[in-house]
Amino acid sequence: MKQLYFTLLTLFVLVSSASAQVLLHHENFTTTGTGTVANVFMEPAASWGFTTTGANTLPLSSKGSYARSAATAAGAKSLFVIISTFGYSKATITWDQFRNPYKNNFPLNASVELQYSINGGVTRTTFFTSTNNTNSIWNKVNGGTPIALPAAAMGMPEVRIYWKINFTNANTSSENAYYAIDDITITATPETGISSFDWATRAIDENPFVVSGINAASPYTVDGVTMRWSAALGTGVTHEIAKVDDKNFKAGTKSLTLVQLNATATNGSTIQLDLNKAVEDLTFTIFDLDITADQFADKLSIMGYNNGTQVPLTKNKVRTTSYNQFASSAVSGLANNDNTSAEGDVTFSFPKAVTRIVIQYHNTATVRNANGRQGIAIHNLTWRKEQQVTVLPVELVTFNANRHHATTILDWSTASETDNDRFEIERSHDGRNFSKIGEVAGHGNSNRKSFYTFTDNRPATGINYYRLRQVDFDGTATYSKPVAIKFEAAKAGAAIAQVYPTIAASQVTVGLTTAAGTTDITILDAAGRIVAQYAQVSEREHIIPVQNLQTGVYFVTVNNGQVRETYRFLKK
Repeated sequence: MKQLYFTLLTLFVLVSSASAQVLLHHENFTTTGTGTVANVFMEPAASWGFTTTGANTLPLSSKGSYARSAATAAGAKSLFVIISTFGYSKATITWDQFRNPYKNNFPLNASVELQYSINGGVTRTTFFTSTNNTNSIWNKVNGGTPIALPAAAMGMPEVRIYWKINFTNANTSSENAYYAIDDITITATPETGISSFDWATRAIDENPFVVSGINAASPYTVDGVTMRWSAALGTGVTHEIAKVDDKNFKAGTKSLTLVQLNATATNGSTIQLDLNKAVEDLTFTIFDLDITADQFADKLSIMGYNNGTQVPLTKNKVRTTSYNQFASSAVSGLANNDNTSAEGDVTFSFPKAVTRIVIQYHNTATVRNANGRQGIAIHNLTWRKEQQVTVLPVELVTFNANRHHATTILDWSTASETDNDRFEIERSHDGRNFSKIGEVAGHGNSNRKSFYTFTDNRPATGINYYRLRQVDFDGTATYSKPVAIKFEAAKAGAAIAQVYPTIAASQVTVGLTTAAGTTDITILDAAGRIVAQYAQVSEREHIIPVQNLQTGVYFVTVNNGQVRETYRFLKK
């Protein structure tokens, strides 16, 4: 909806913008000490394994352990990872594959289905089928073109991505056909857009530690986020180069170039970046993290902080190559790289919001000729754009949360709508992490005031936060400011139900509290005869038709297995 006007006294929207992408998930199948890979799953059990034999040979690949189907696993077999797409749109997936043929080089031609399921559901949806039947050579699926994850899988707390293939080795003693997967990369666009600091905007030979240092009067600033750089050198360690440069790494590409001398495995330099506010999805690439024999072996220990609380990097938020490796918040060089090649590059993305990054740079080589001269370069930094706040026209208070017995009734209105596909209703228990609980269709295009309502039948005890995610036909989304309502925990001995009205002609409503759980409801006449029964009622409001009952007194019993309550109403 290009122009959505909520007529709300204090309502704001958070507007989606740029379409740049961040690293959402990367999997290179690095194994643990037990030979397993954390956060990689399979169906059925033992239908996939991990090995380094016949490793990936493609440029920029990890060239180490990879996943491959077990020779003895017959029929369909699926490998899957679990991600969250909450707060993201337009996710894309790439991966490398290898098909090992049957005996006598008979090709393995079984198609591979890329599937997803949402929030632990059993229903899988296939959204891409790989028909690349090239055997005996590593290749990029879909020619390397990213595959889009469907919009229905976006904005979800839990999404499972499956790789499914169906084939059988007829004779496992003589046949070893298998399908292999390596270097899965999933990127996505934050719904609020991307803020980017680009070194191309700074002058050659500029020293960021001075120009944008701790005491600089005018530090680098992007979208209200200020960046202050500082450096500390260990005893005897010197910086030969510490400036904006486009010659030492990636000729023609500006970056913060750091060349240091005399560092050891325990004595090096510390680079620190301080931000004036917490930013999410902070992502950057470091060039040329590698080794040179008898001179240096790069090692970077990187830690994020959010106002003093550590925010460590995680394996699935770091993308390495075969020239370097990540373990325990540190990246180490493994092989010598040409300074101009991307083989030495590592991309980092923090899994949570940070206000500070600390990079410790060391040289783990035992022989350090040429003063152990070593160098890296920090390229551009991006992060999730801060949610922009725009005050909307004020006419009426039209986004409300009201408690009705044990339910929350939300109502809102719009003054006009353009291309409005739907409203998604989201709920949170902490005011930060929201999940979708329902949706209401929009009116598309309208110049009239429109009114909407939605009932949450199962609010939690405590504070419940609600917000609206308005989605256009083209997928563009905006958010409302959250509203909140509190449900008190039931007191010991408190009633679990209400029955109203007490004098009824057509229907009565049994309102159940959050403490009621699942209940059985029975209606009896004045003589104690059962006239209606409802088993395992879980909704917060249960409507009972009474228009066909004879005039007189009736009783409603509510029983949840622990508490039994009886109420009275008069049918007139």
